[in-house]
Formats: sequence, structure tokens, C-alpha cells
Amino acid sequence: MLGKEIATQLKVPSLDDEAGVNVFKQEGIFQKYKLCFEDLGKLKNVQLDIPIDKDVKPVAQQMCRVTFSWRDKLEQKLNELVDLDVFERAEGPAPWISPDVVVSKPNGDLHLCVAMRQGNGAIREGHRIPIIDEILHD
Repeated sequence: MLGKEIATQLKVPSLDDEAGVNVFKQEGIFQKYKLCFEDLGKLKNVQLDIPIDKDVKPVAQQMCRVTFSWRDKLEQKLNELVDLDVFERAEGPAPWISPDVVVSKPNGDLHLCVAMRQGNGAIREGHRIPIIDEILHD
């Protein structure tokens, strides 16, 4: 991962600036990997089995406070994600609760993340994040 300043100095294309988008269009990357750039990128019909260490005591963390002015937007966003089958509603108590983090995007939409620091401590399998060359290699 490169910081924005170094990436700019190295002229690394970025999807959030017009020059970066143009480089991807010129290289034909959008067309070649069309499925990667459309929709939500959700894996369908996949049941993930996460190996959890049973010796680690579950942690139910307190949820982060959400700015009052964002509450209606957040409710709409959560409903939208449930409708898109990205999230599912949980009923009743859960042994693991990780706080959500809500950030405003420049376009006014909300970006939702989950702070998994405590939960990650119980996962007993690690995977290296591939570099871009490995992802784009034919």
C-alpha cells in the first residue's frame, strides 16, 4: 500500500482521480476485467467457514456513536444493504459484537466499516493479501 503523496509522486494510477481512470480505460483494464468493476462484487452462493479459536472468550463491544445528523441516512443505508442481501438482520443476542464505523463520503453517501480488532484475535487462519500484479496477471 502506498500513501497518497508517494503514489502521486510516482504517478500511480488511482480510480479516484480522472487521470487514473483514463489510464485504466486506455489500457483496456475496465473492459478486460469488467466483472470486477460492476455491481457490489458480492460473492453469491458462498458460505464462508471462519475457523474461530474456541479458547478465546467472545467480546461484545459497545457500538460507536453516530452523529445525530447521519442517523436517518444510516438507517436508509442499512435497509438498502439488507435489501441488496449484503447484510442480514440478526435476531437476539450475539456472542461477538464488533463496533461499526460510519464515515461520510465526499458525495454525501455513508461508508460503513466494522472495527474487527477484537474479533480478529480469535481467527486462527491467515491469508496474505495479493499484490496488484498477482491479481491482474493472466
